[in-house]
Amino acid sequence: MRLLTEAVPWPGDAAGRLRRAGVSSFGVSGTNAHVILEEAPAAGGCVAGGGVLEGAPGLAISVAESVAAPVAVSAPVAESVPVPVPVPVPVPVSARSEAGLRAQAEALRQYVAVRPDVSLADVGAGLACGRAVLEHRAVVLAADREELVQGLGALAAGEPDRRVTTGHAPGGDRGGVVFVFPGQGGQWAGMGVRLLASSPVFARRMQACEEALAPWVDWSVVDILRRDAGDAVWERADVVQPVLFSVMVSLAALWRSYGIEPDAVLGHSQGEIAAAHVCGALSLKDAAKTVALRSRALAAVRGRGGMASVPLPAQEVEQLIGERWAGRLWVAAVNGPRSTAVSGDAEAVDEVLAYCAGTGVRARRIPVDYASHCPHVQPLREELLELLGDISPQPSGVPFFSTVEGTWLDTTTLDAAYWYRNLHQPVRFSDAVQALADDGHRVFVEVSPHPTLVPAIEDTTEDTAEDVTAIGSLRRGDNDTRRFLTALAHTHTTGIGTPTTWHHHYTHHHTHPHNHHLDLPTYPFQRQHYWLDAPTGAGDVAAAGLEPAEHPLLAATVQLADTDGCLLTGRLSLRSHPWLGDYEVGGAVLLSGSAFVELAVQVGERVGCTRIEQLTVHAPLVVPVGGGVSVQVGVAAADGEGRRLVSVYARGGSACGGGGASGGVWTCHASGVLVEAAAGGGVVVDGLAGVWPPRGAVAVDVDGVRDRLAGAGCVLGPVFSGLRAVWRDGGICWLRCVCRRRRGVMRLVLGCIRRCWMVWSSRCRCCFRVGRGLGRGRGSGRVFGCRLCGVVCRFTGRV
Repeated sequence: MRLLTEAVPWPGDAAGRLRRAGVSSFGVSGTNAHVILEEAPAAGGCVAGGGVLEGAPGLAISVAESVAAPVAVSAPVAESVPVPVPVPVPVPVSARSEAGLRAQAEALRQYVAVRPDVSLADVGAGLACGRAVLEHRAVVLAADREELVQGLGALAAGEPDRRVTTGHAPGGDRGGVVFVFPGQGGQWAGMGVRLLASSPVFARRMQACEEALAPWVDWSVVDILRRDAGDAVWERADVVQPVLFSVMVSLAALWRSYGIEPDAVLGHSQGEIAAAHVCGALSLKDAAKTVALRSRALAAVRGRGGMASVPLPAQEVEQLIGERWAGRLWVAAVNGPRSTAVSGDAEAVDEVLAYCAGTGVRARRIPVDYASHCPHVQPLREELLELLGDISPQPSGVPFFSTVEGTWLDTTTLDAAYWYRNLHQPVRFSDAVQALADDGHRVFVEVSPHPTLVPAIEDTTEDTAEDVTAIGSLRRGDNDTRRFLTALAHTHTTGIGTPTTWHHHYTHHHTHPHNHHLDLPTYPFQRQHYWLDAPTGAGDVAAAGLEPAEHPLLAATVQLADTDGCLLTGRLSLRSHPWLGDYEVGGAVLLSGSAFVELAVQVGERVGCTRIEQLTVHAPLVVPVGGGVSVQVGVAAADGEGRRLVSVYARGGSACGGGGASGGVWTCHASGVLVEAAAGGGVVVDGLAGVWPPRGAVAVDVDGVRDRLAGAGCVLGPVFSGLRAVWRDGGICWLRCVCRRRRGVMRLVLGCIRRCWMVWSSRCRCCFRVGRGLGRGRGSGRVFGCRLCGVVCRFTGRV
């Protein structure tokens, strides 16, 4: 290192990249500065050119002057002339904050819109190979320039778009990854055909599967994939199951080519055969033989049985079978807390479907004419033991969790006897998923042509202490290549796998290095204020004659000397309570209506009045972007009938459009009446005690609710976006909600449970939100006030 004391030449490099330099200044007082200097733009604009990016190791992309990115790859069965196939171009964007992500998207949108000479793949490669991968991420999939401009515009505006995948990757260990292989049911005509043309990895593995199956079948896997949906071949288990096996094994190879490696494998029914091969327990030759002969053996029991899916807990289904269909019907699989498959005599399956229809349970027939995972397959035992007697299971490199035994399995025991039990015994899928989640596995990737098990995984892990992510690979009827890239984008934006996913996609074999170094827009710094403000702590409230409130929204409490009333105080800000920023109405951050209920109940519990006879919200309480809001919650002395007045006041930028300092005018935002809760008072509907959802309840379109709220200017962040499903029966609604885990929110929720508080939580917020979304509003005006009567706070949900 030496000081620069005079001008020196600064030649550019051979690649023609822009010259940039950093100049540092170190002040004696301790103030340091760093300035980045860039050479002036040269006349003539940016450099662009053609070239080839072999989408190492997964999807092959040709970079040309055309707006699309064609792919050329040989067919999997015979050598042929490469045929160009349009493939969407992934354009990754990342930033330190959501605002930075939107600003980056807008800058890129403007850049692409005015540069028709720059290819999309050059833009994607430049971002993937030349930019750091930060925690706020998005991927735009575009087949042409118009799609990219529209997708970037939607990302910049914060609007949902089918071309855009967004997420937050906070860093740290996301937990183990599980590859999940389903049984029969996810097949569809044309599955994987586009990937055969666009992915060398997928095509090579499919050809290997075809060769391994050849001794046992008289048809071509690729030929079957190209058959029409109405072809009778799709009704044959001895064809469908080996084809599904080939697709799943090829998809697993494609996932692994992008660095997504399984820490465990899990299979459902015949999906365990693919799982056994992918983990290394069975060679491809043995796995192909097993799936071909196992499915062929089912022909002996076709036409005598059937299967059905019943959306009830397994215990309830078993009780129902014992009362009505003992010896004729059995539980075949437990897929989730409210998802059970039954198997048995064809007549018994018809009867259970009719019974469910008559009782409001939405059961459905599984399209097979045999009954597996029950005594119907016992006659096949000796045949399977003989046919599969020479397979040689090996120790696996990846752990194998058995849905037959319900535990980790030594893979050397995956012999013929195991594969008979795999066909005969019930599938314990839900127990297996829960055990894996409890063991620290947080990511479940369903390796299949359609996500048949993703809903069951989400239901099973809904109440797991840590977030669990379930991802599909393809989807019935969708463009294979685009759908897989979308799934890959999901893993990237949520921090699953490696941050170099798209670098691998674009790098290697690039004939024009200049394309990686386009003069793309620089990072849009958000110019935050980093001056160290002294935090306002709660301090020792006892020194001021107060008692600590021990509540996330309130700091101190004091009993009034002249009455038996009570006053609670606190201070709210986006700095101390950042999750409050996830609830915006009309562009302002508001304290939610459920929070007013929580504040009223808090003060009521301290004086023995936990029933809200009436609570009226007079004005919204705005939490300012800068500064904070002082809050007082007071309850007066009881009148002759035991009623107490309750009020919520705030000052310091609390009113709509108001500013003010801490010494401003106090505004009454809510007031009401509290009374003692009589035993059994109020209306409490415990929908969890029986069937969920309750019989007779009608499902409500959740997307419709969200659309109405968005149209009314209500913007909800992750903390308040826990609504998953809604059912309605007259004036009563049942909700299935998930509380997002975020620092502060979980402290509040867990604290509420521990101290028996009325939970504010995002679950309660969802109740207010659904009420608004289902209501029949008149006019387009925005109404801020609301009134509640006869509320008894009782928590009946699962945590």
